[in-house]
Amino acid sequence: MRMWMCSPKIMCKNHLLGEHNECHMFLGSLKKRINIDGYIKNDLLEPLSLKNRHDALADEMIKRGYNHNSNLIFDENIIFSYLPAKYINHRINKENSLNILINKCLLCNQNFKKENTMYSITKSFKFEAAHRLLTMEEGHHCRNIHGHSYVVRTTIQIVNITLMKNPNMVVDFGKLKKFKEITEALDHKLILNSNDPLIVILKDVPNVDIIKMPDGLDPTAENMAYLFAHNLKDLCTSEFGIEKATIKVDVDETVGNTASYTLFF
Repeated sequence: MRMWMCSPKIMCKNHLLGEHNECHMFLGSLKKRINIDGYIKNDLLEPLSLKNRHDALADEMIKRGYNHNSNLIFDENIIFSYLPAKYINHRINKENSLNILINKCLLCNQNFKKENTMYSITKSFKFEAAHRLLTMEEGHHCRNIHGHSYVVRTTIQIVNITLMKNPNMVVDFGKLKKFKEITEALDHKLILNSNDPLIVILKDVPNVDIIKMPDGLDPTAENMAYLFAHNLKDLCTSEFGIEKATIKVDVDETVGNTASYTLFF
């Protein structure tokens, strides 16, 4: 069970009707005073939005010609009386939720694209770096230190170009030099998992510059794409004046081997 908390318009029939039913199931759990630690921990439930979310889903169901005869009878004073304030006020990370839905459901993905016709720009960056993958099984060749000629393609997509400071462009390509500073910081470095014992072994070796991945992540192309996408999002909001966009980052380790991450905010 989960509340997706994205626009009902983009949801396929199965996810629309499914979340509607799950709103009723969540209400049943709250009425029975069931422990909801797991729902909150896993970012599946936003208690204060349950009634409004149900109604938004029901409105979309009716617009599509589906039957709806199950109103949500909701008394906050009774239902929330046993919950700590931090649970009552929990807010779902809508960015992550939308990413999960779009990536798991082709129909929702297609609907999202139809609802969000976009302008986009793409700029590529290159750097040379070495890494090894600590989480690969013993004996795997990627556990050895090896290098790649990385190519990072960054794409920024927006819905309404007229809202930009210059309504003729998404963002000046020149401003993306800010992102180049991020890739240049990795050039000719050794990128390692922060738990890699090589960090201690090599830390005093001259001319070995080590970059540690955060949070115990392995330096895979997938994880790099994830981190680059969030770096680009930060630049969009702090430097480029973009408050809402879709970001896609592709990371080529070698020609033909590409990992991607798409982020909506």
